[in-house]
Amino acid sequence: MWSASSRQIIEALIAGERDPIVLAQMAKSRMRAKIPQLEEALYGHFGAHHAFVARQIIDHIDYLDAAIGALTEEICERLAPF
Repeated sequence: MWSASSRQIIEALIAGERDPIVLAQMAKSRMRAKIPQLEEALYGHFGAHHAFVARQIIDHIDYLDAAIGALTEEICERLAPF
């Protein structure tokens, strides 16, 4: 349920980018209209410990997405005869 913009911004934060102007410019499509609000929202303190936890959460979400995909594929294969 993440947009491409939010994923890219969070990945940039994890990688060390902290400039709210640079981060807000990563917005795509409809989010580009909200760049001033994004700049304001992205101003703050995001330390190494935040990056560590964010990486853990994103990795877990990616794992769950992959597991759901694998289960969906298995279910579809088993239902094919019916």
